[in-house]
Amino acid sequence: PVLGTTPAVIGAIEATEVIKYITGIGTLLTDRLLIYDGLNMKFTELKVVRNINCEHCGDTVIGK
Repeated sequence: PVLGTTPAVIGAIEATEVIKYITGIGTLLTDRLLIYDGLNMKFTELKVVRNINCEHCGDTVIGK
């Protein structure tokens, strides 16, 4: 189950990313994975390397 506050925290992060994208201010979470641990109130950030040959995120994906 999801705590009631979890969607609010994630929604606030998403809204912040949209504002940063539209205004061009700040650094987006591009190529990074943000993990939220609500129980311990921790955020962990991991760098993600994109595989250009991946059928889901690579250069061959329709629309890219």
